[in-house]
Amino acid sequence: MKLSGMLFVNKRLQPLAIESNCFKTDSILGPHTILQHQIFQKHILNSVIMTNLVNSVRLIGNVGRTPEIKEFASGKKKASMSLATSEKRKNEAGELVTYTDWHNLICWGKQADVVKKFVNKGSRIAVEGKLTHREYVGSDGQKRYITEILVNEVSFMDGRKDEKSSAKTATAEENNLPF
Repeated sequence: MKLSGMLFVNKRLQPLAIESNCFKTDSILGPHTILQHQIFQKHILNSVIMTNLVNSVRLIGNVGRTPEIKEFASGKKKASMSLATSEKRKNEAGELVTYTDWHNLICWGKQADVVKKFVNKGSRIAVEGKLTHREYVGSDGQKRYITEILVNEVSFMDGRKDEKSSAKTATAEENNLPF
């Protein structure tokens, strides 16, 4: 494994390279003891883990509408649907109230086919993906902005409903996405 990048040390950004289980630091950091190397290694691992969390979304909720499937001239398929997530919080009066947030989800390729087969309004699903923002012009000519979750993985939480539902998870790696 070889990683390289920058690491904050004493509030300063320092160059860093990692090879296998050891790492090399620029001469700015100077020589270090084994204990210091272990501490740096822990920070590096945390940094690598946090890098994987950049623009990462994980949600569990209920599908708000039956997925809308579009097929393009190129043969690619896109599934669009909404997902409701709810949580209970106390309001200003101290009463326990359920708050619901709605999220727009987009699935591409084979994942869209799986969603078309197994997801309906009310289905409970778990998704993992990333946030995307785009703008479009509405039918009234107004410019609109939308935030969507580009789904990398979807898992079905309802359990089996029939013999066809043997596929429980669909991932974006299977889709050969264009980006």
